[in-house]
Amino acid sequence: MKQKNVVVWILLLGIVVLLLSCYVQAKELTEVYATCILEQIENGENIALNNSRITGELDLCTIELNIIPIARSKSEIDHGLEEELKIVESEIDIQNSVFVADVNFSNTQVRNCFAINNRTSFLGTVDFSGAEFCDRADFKFADFHGNADFDCTHFAGNASFGSADFYENANFSNADFADDADFRHVDFAEDAILSYANFAGDANLSYANFAADANLSYANFAGDAYFKFTDFHGNANFDSAAFAGDVYFTGATFCVLYLHNIEFQRLWVQWSSSKNALLCDGPTYTKLIENFRAIEQFEDADAAYYQYRRLCQANKKWSFSKIMDVLAWISCGYGVKLERPLILAVIIILIFASVRRLGPAIKRLKKR
Repeated sequence: MKQKNVVVWILLLGIVVLLLSCYVQAKELTEVYATCILEQIENGENIALNNSRITGELDLCTIELNIIPIARSKSEIDHGLEEELKIVESEIDIQNSVFVADVNFSNTQVRNCFAINNRTSFLGTVDFSGAEFCDRADFKFADFHGNADFDCTHFAGNASFGSADFYENANFSNADFADDADFRHVDFAEDAILSYANFAGDANLSYANFAADANLSYANFAGDAYFKFTDFHGNANFDSAAFAGDVYFTGATFCVLYLHNIEFQRLWVQWSSSKNALLCDGPTYTKLIENFRAIEQFEDADAAYYQYRRLCQANKKWSFSKIMDVLAWISCGYGVKLERPLILAVIIILIFASVRRLGPAIKRLKKR
């Protein structure tokens, strides 16, 4: 019996050692020089790497590639974008790897599938400004430890950044998403800039975390936009943004929410989560009130209308109009606090009843 137990323990120990050795091997990264990858791209060869440590700068400006002209606006040229694109024919698939130095794909046209994902880390800066992705671009679960620049980047296919981590500034200003854009569960540790970005398909930023400021001013959303359970710990700036589809802020939290001059069709949000954070103009306030009524959130509509009237009253100079506003506020809460007239009526009745009870009674005159 003892011999059997010894054999079992030896077998278990062997299995544990085998698993540990496999784990260690899986964790070991094969060193790959960036110059080798650049040479493959220059030759149009496909790239497939896994568990690799890529040393040296991966800068496509250092290799000879075919080029095509591209029309740039003056502002794009002022941003440093070139009037020609370098053509990358290679399919790129890199997973579970580390880029030790900077990566530069700016002003390139990537014609095939591009995937750098599954816990791949960029330790340096990443520059995709002015690039064009003609097919799918997949950065799921990627870690960006330096600044990430996607300024004026064009995504013709699906763009996926789901569960990616940005430890420094992430710049997607003027980016163009021709298909769906996936930013679910993305963590932005520093500022996230998506101003003037264009989303032709659905934009999904649900469960994202913005630890600093999120700038989406002048962004254009042609499809539905999802910000469900998204946390905005800094300023959430949607000034002059345009939403052609539905906007979902269900379960989102805000610190400061800018909605000046915003355009939307239907916006789903709880008034309780936004009322203390909201900064917007009068027309936007009235749109929000009408929106709450349209989606049958009547209590939210009344609460938003009440807060809007209070703000308007506070900004008025003393005049007959302001006096009437104050009376409307006290008497009936601008028509939405229906319990107030009843309370006032009860108070008035009690006052007059007390006066009659405590004061001299009305006596009949004696007959002569």
